[in-house]
Amino acid sequence: LVVHALAELEHVRALVVHGEPGMDEITPEGSTRVAELVTGVIQEREITPEDLGLASASLTGLAGGEPEENAELIRRILEGNEHGSGRTACVLNAAGAIWVGEKAESLDAAVAVAEAALDSGAALDALERLKEATNR
Repeated sequence: LVVHALAELEHVRALVVHGEPGMDEITPEGSTRVAELVTGVIQEREITPEDLGLASASLTGLAGGEPEENAELIRRILEGNEHGSGRTACVLNAAGAIWVGEKAESLDAAVAVAEAALDSGAALDALERLKEATNR
């Protein structure tokens, strides 16, 4: 329903996802139902992390903690010091945004862009610029 509404609104690219078990993002473990919209054409498929060149990562590694713990995990991911479930989830969902933003021609290529942003420090730099811009 959502992807069809986006098509009616003439979006050029969109990605609507449903990760198992009931996640509203691309899941690092198991499969994700994907509806891709490209210039009025909708394609539906299922993907797994392995389909995009990543190892599956346990959902238990995504369990949140206290805000300070969650912030520290995010910082470790952005610094390139976390290689577990959090990084896999971050890469997969960043790849979706990169693809929708037309910065990559496929989800596979977008995964490489996301990984490079983490590994090069560009993702952490973007966080620092955001903090500066918002005075936080």
